[in-house]
Amino acid sequence: MTASFKKNQLHQLRQIIREFVSMSDNTPGAAGIAVVKKFDDGWRILGLMSSKKKHLGMYDLTKGMIDPGESQFEAALRETFEESGIKGKDLNFEWGKRTMSCNDNSICLYIASTKSEPHIMENPETGHLEHTRADWLSLDEFEKQCIGYLKPVAGWIRNIVNKG
Repeated sequence: MTASFKKNQLHQLRQIIREFVSMSDNTPGAAGIAVVKKFDDGWRILGLMSSKKKHLGMYDLTKGMIDPGESQFEAALRETFEESGIKGKDLNFEWGKRTMSCNDNSICLYIASTKSEPHIMENPETGHLEHTRADWLSLDEFEKQCIGYLKPVAGWIRNIVNKG
């Protein structure tokens, strides 16, 4: 067996475990952070251009599956670092969180502001790029160009950051 084959088997096993855990209770199976930054013209959100064929040309947020033994918050921080290079110490969680259902999966989503700049990194498990670029988008731009199930999130984020 090659190392690549073993790595793929391990990845598949982790996916099966995650699916089983998410079906066996009501806790979110995924977590992420909507990263925002204040610019002269207002708040902008970090949009990650998806590399998935079914989402080509659409923006995503930093998010992903919660690993066994990991808290929602820990998963959100890990996924944000893995996908954008932004570290937890560079995030300010002034608005709290919301847990919502997206595509039959429950996602615990936080909002955090930053002054840092993102950089796209390869997935540490697969070695593949999940996103092709990172852009600071107005909340309207993100809502128009995001993956469909994230559209309600865009409105929620707009309401929260504009009140803050």
